Amino acid sequence: MEKKIRVIADLRERNTSVTKYLEEMVMVEYKQLTVGDYIISDDIAIERKSASDFVKSLFDGRLFDQAKRLSEAYLTPIMIIEGDLNKISKRFRNQARAALISLTLDYGIKIIYSQDPRETAEILAYLARKVFYSRGGQRILVHKKPKLSSISEWQLYIVQSLPNIGPKLAVRLLEMFGSVEKIFTASISELSRIPGIGEKRALYIRKILQSKWQGTNRRKPRSIL
Repeated sequence: MEKKIRVIADLRERNTSVTKYLEEMVMVEYKQLTVGDYIISDDIAIERKSASDFVKSLFDGRLFDQAKRLSEAYLTPIMIIEGDLNKISKRFRNQARAALISLTLDYGIKIIYSQDPRETAEILAYLARKVFYSRGGQRILVHKKPKLSSISEWQLYIVQSLPNIGPKLAVRLLEMFGSVEKIFTASISELSRIPGIGEKRALYIRKILQSKWQGTNRRKPRSIL
């Protein structure tokens, strides 16, 4: 196991075959994730689906909702499909094919196929190694404060610190409002009109910005990951 290389996995993935194999390859840290099943870095997240779950989620509405949130929160959203989609019922193949095309073209999600849980774990470990070594061997922290120089970089970083706001939504907010100050002073109705925000997220953003500071001795805030 490569102890310096880390993958963050959702709590629901604990004790699955994938994490059992993955723990033999890299460090696995478990957190309650609101988006994705695995996080490789602060800009790469993976949703894992078995072939049968892929089809089920297509028809119960979960697939595109998950795809939307994944693509809004991360610059590089990935979906690993585990198993053989060709073995699903013929009457569902056209819908599955159309869904795959939509995920790629409409949501910018990269699709990776895996034969079984072991291969899924190997793919996750490979991605983690590639990111780890391409960044000079530095340990990847999901909320590590980056080294920023330009005003634009700082603006993006500040806006992304808002709850459940990823890089794409941060850019969208800055483009719509024009400055960090206008985003932070925007009303709930103004925020909720931005595609991808919605009323629930807008309410929470305003609550964070307006709530009185309660000090550091109180209960620590729950992680948004």
